[in-house]
Amino acid sequence: MSAFKVSLAFLEGPVSTIISKSSHIAKSLKKNLSFPYPPITPEGMDTAIDHLKQMESLAKKGGEKAKANRDEALADVDDYIRQQAAYVNHAASYDLEKLKSSGFDMLVEEKKTVVHATEETL
Repeated sequence: MSAFKVSLAFLEGPVSTIISKSSHIAKSLKKNLSFPYPPITPEGMDTAIDHLKQMESLAKKGGEKAKANRDEALADVDDYIRQQAAYVNHAASYDLEKLKSSGFDMLVEEKKTVVHATEETL
């Protein structure tokens, strides 16, 4: 039996991918009736993502302080996305259409079904 949930694999990619995918997720969750009460508002997500964009731009110009600031902004976006993912997984209850509407990519988990032994199979 398969179960669907959101994928966080993009968080392991480059900052540009994280910015792009996170922006898509924030946009997808705006006024999405399947997810009316996200832990981080889409506007809050937009603010964190915009800050990360600014810090990434400064980090590309160099400097240890700029890179540290970028890493801090990246950690904030990562944390926010993980909170959103947990909420989306819970609120969608494995409903594929609801999950797709969130903007996240999907991950398929194989669920193992336990078959209990009976007297006849022992």
